[in-house]
Amino acid sequence: AIALDDRDPWGHIALGYWALMARRTEESIAAFRRAVKLNPNSAAAHAHLSRGLAFAGQDREAIEHGEDAIRLSPLDPDMALFLGGLALAHYVAGRYAEALHYSTEATRLRPGFQGAQRLRCAILAQTGRLDEARSQLAMVRRDQPHLTSAWIRTNVPYQTPKVMDRYLEEMRKAGLDD
Repeated sequence: AIALDDRDPWGHIALGYWALMARRTEESIAAFRRAVKLNPNSAAAHAHLSRGLAFAGQDREAIEHGEDAIRLSPLDPDMALFLGGLALAHYVAGRYAEALHYSTEATRLRPGFQGAQRLRCAILAQTGRLDEARSQLAMVRRDQPHLTSAWIRTNVPYQTPKVMDRYLEEMRKAGLDD
């Protein structure tokens, strides 16, 4: 798509998402930034940049872009994704009350949002609410019965080992198998 039209923000969002999942951090963030530059009023571009920055551990800027996304489109049908990015950014920053608030809202808006459900599980474990974390993990496992630490390492694109290790430790506290 970018080869056909380098000025299409959606092409850059798609490239950024692919690069994020391939753990090509700089390429991912650059593509999301390009999408925002091409259309500064795109809530979707800001939301994707927010998530990319959060997965890379850049929580402050991630929060700014997540808030921009909400400001630009406060009734957006993808609001759960916007809130999920904010939850992730606050989690990375160690602000667990805020992270729990945003992940709870994201799952309320989109009950099948597995990433927000898993993050909520980790936050509950981190804050010592182990019974709730275990219950959340049981709920996640209904939709993802084969969820393991190995699956998370392969499919959840934390870009820094420190955050990935913390996340996995919290998921284990909740009862996740290796």
